[in-house]
Amino acid sequence: MKKLNIGINIILSLFILHTFLLIYVLVKNFNYSILNLLLLFLFSLIIFFYIYLIFIKKTFKLNAIVSIIAIYFSIYLFEFYIDTVGTTFKNKKQLDINFDTRSKIEVIKDFQKNNKIIYPGTYFFDLYEDSYFSDLKIYPFAGISNSKTISCNELGYWPVIKRDRFGFSNKFDFYEQEIDYLLIGDSFAEGWCVNEKDNLQNILIRNNKKTISLGISGSGPLLQLAILQEYKLLIKPKKIIMMYYEGNDLKNLYDELNNKILLKYFNDINYQQGLGSKQNTIDLFIKKFIKNKYIYRENNSSDDLTYSNKLYRIIKLSNIRLLTNLVSSNDIKSKNSKNNITIINKYDKILNKIKIISNQLNSDLYFIYIPDWTRVKQGKLNDNNLNYKKNIIDLVNKKDIKIIDFTDKLKKIKDPLSVFPFEKHGHLNEKGYLMMNEHIQEIIKK
Repeated sequence: MKKLNIGINIILSLFILHTFLLIYVLVKNFNYSILNLLLLFLFSLIIFFYIYLIFIKKTFKLNAIVSIIAIYFSIYLFEFYIDTVGTTFKNKKQLDINFDTRSKIEVIKDFQKNNKIIYPGTYFFDLYEDSYFSDLKIYPFAGISNSKTISCNELGYWPVIKRDRFGFSNKFDFYEQEIDYLLIGDSFAEGWCVNEKDNLQNILIRNNKKTISLGISGSGPLLQLAILQEYKLLIKPKKIIMMYYEGNDLKNLYDELNNKILLKYFNDINYQQGLGSKQNTIDLFIKKFIKNKYIYRENNSSDDLTYSNKLYRIIKLSNIRLLTNLVSSNDIKSKNSKNNITIINKYDKILNKIKIISNQLNSDLYFIYIPDWTRVKQGKLNDNNLNYKKNIIDLVNKKDIKIIDFTDKLKKIKDPLSVFPFEKHGHLNEKGYLMMNEHIQEIIKK
């Protein structure tokens, strides 16, 4: 009996350690919800209860430990079941047997074998920090003109997109003529991660709407303003559509506000580098940069929630916590940080400048709000306080800018996750861009 009592006490000690682990995970991802506070209180009581059991008589202790083991087993059986049959934590390659598993550089080399030149995408901050461009005092925003660029593989294939004479992702040249739409924004405006025919600008063109996209992957609101200032004299849009992505636009803006070149655009609405007339030089040096200094970055699975270690996530009850909205990653915290209030005030000034430019071009200005995957996954489409959505929408409304809230469109469908690749974190899929086009037309026709 003494050995049995020692064994029970060892099991209780393991339960205490496990509960401390759950408290650590809870505190690490704390979001100050009532449920979080109640669970923190409950776990604390459980620890005291386990300690109490260690010091009481064996009969009650044995009955209690059997009940506790049964409860633990049931909870973890449910967690294991969700993890096994669900798709949230599965690698996209596990969900599609035809998924192209080649890396970006392997795809580019395969094209080269067939005498086809495909370039990787380059980003402003990569080029800004490079001596090639700082020596020239030219800081390009787009890519190599009249080239082809490999995009990202989220849907099982590697899209290739054509760049126009200024290095933007446009299949058709509608510059210096009247067009229906101008898109400005990040990778959603550029049409990243889907085939060229399935991105928003080409869907609009198929519907007889002449469209130019000045979207650039990885850009935030200040870089988007800078692009608009640089190329505004080359475009004649009836409507300008700003695409705001709540997933990273404020974070990107924070970085951009610390950039000396971009601050010149922020402080002077007339500032330009004259990039449109320097494209030949830009092409030459981007090619040189790719050849000698470009670093191929593949997605690191350890950095992605959906690829985390199976055993570790089950121990942490990751699936159950995700279902009950008890997951609050560093990404979620940063999007809801109080520091964003200061960034939003800067965004206010950027909106003013974009509004001025739209008036100069005699264009109607529209603002698309794009929710991120986490909001949709956690069923928070109606939470206007999340990610400072209300602050952003109020800001736009005060400027009399017409709002197209893609969240409203997602509320109307049975499975809003179906607009994401394999219902997982990422950009929009083909269905998502079709629905965005539908929503744009619905709002504009009102």
